[in-house]
Amino acid sequence: MPTHREYTQQLLEHYHHPRNVGELPGADAVVTVGSPTHGDVMQLSLRITEGRVADARFKTFGCAVAIAAGSAVTELIRGMSLEEMERLSNSRVVQALGGVPENKMGCSVLAEQAIREALAVYRAKRTGGLVEVQSQEPIQGTAAGSAAGIPLQR
Repeated sequence: MPTHREYTQQLLEHYHHPRNVGELPGADAVVTVGSPTHGDVMQLSLRITEGRVADARFKTFGCAVAIAAGSAVTELIRGMSLEEMERLSNSRVVQALGGVPENKMGCSVLAEQAIREALAVYRAKRTGGLVEVQSQEPIQGTAAGSAAGIPLQR
């Protein structure tokens, strides 16, 4: 288990002061990835305007890395086109955090998974198609650490 000394200043800043936490009224896509049974869960909400991310919010129940990744990814994708978002990888999220301990890399991957699913949901809604989303277990806990204190519910 990593100690705070193993985390970068950027990661700790996003963990202690997460950005864009909470619900996004009128979101064009809302997805939940992860599993409470296996650890971390992230909800990502997007508002898309003229093919670009106008706003993004997240809620995470999980470790410091998962919370920091949710915060960082919402900052990274703001203003991005859908095509730019498609190309965003976990390595870019990790870079924005200044690095992630190897044994916590899986926690940061939630952000990339959330982006992929949100894009699929958004595109399916726009084309009237169906999208298959894995069923999630009920989410309980608080979002983005104790500082935010926003309950995660579905």
